[in-house]
Amino acid sequence: MKWIVALALCAVVTVLPACRETTSGLVVGTGTIHASRVECSAWFLHADSGREYQLTRLASEFQHSDLRVRFTLKRRSDLVSTCMSGDIADVVSMTKF
Repeated sequence: MKWIVALALCAVVTVLPACRETTSGLVVGTGTIHASRVECSAWFLHADSGREYQLTRLASEFQHSDLRVRFTLKRRSDLVSTCMSGDIADVVSMTKF
């Protein structure tokens, strides 16, 4: 019986997302900053959950590829991009770690 409980607990922990969306529409989590490819000049965040976000208002101190960050983003469904990769999001807050 104990191994069933332990197995169920492991299953729950492994399927929990690395980032989450709050009731206020903010996305909170951790991820890695990277620059776009040649065809698009933008900065992106690859969240640990697997989601990709094209960032707006990214401060220059965070404009470094492979930088690990904790973030709070606000998705922008009212914007479109020629990059065609990920959701567009405003940076609400971000810290390095």
